[in-house]
Amino acid sequence: MKMTVSQLRKIIREVLESRAGEGITATEKLDGDRNRGYYTLDVSHSKEFTLGDGEKLTVPDYETSQLRARISDGVMELVNIYVAPSAQRKGLARDMVRTALEKAREMGLTVKTSGVYSDQGKALVQSFVDKGLAEPEAGP
Repeated sequence: MKMTVSQLRKIIREVLESRAGEGITATEKLDGDRNRGYYTLDVSHSKEFTLGDGEKLTVPDYETSQLRARISDGVMELVNIYVAPSAQRKGLARDMVRTALEKAREMGLTVKTSGVYSDQGKALVQSFVDKGLAEPEAGP
């Protein structure tokens, strides 16, 4: 059973809101339109440091995780996923890909996965291809 777009939006919103308490904020940026441009999803993470006297200092937006996609001729091509070390192994890459898939659906775009890289990105993207949620790169 596939979930509806509204169900997916609700899940993504809940995940991002639940992470807001962890010092995480997400922003989407679309440069261009459905025919040409880039889609970027930045997720900023705060970091807490302990100073020499034991006082704690929180630095907002200390690190940023990012998903970047190229849009051309009605196709969104996921080209880069980077998850900051402090945010790895928490499901963030999966949530970022789901958010990009939702944006592609909103815009009526087909999704391709060529060029996606990171330690976890290739396996993550392949899992979406295997489930029929994204199309593999066509070519040699």
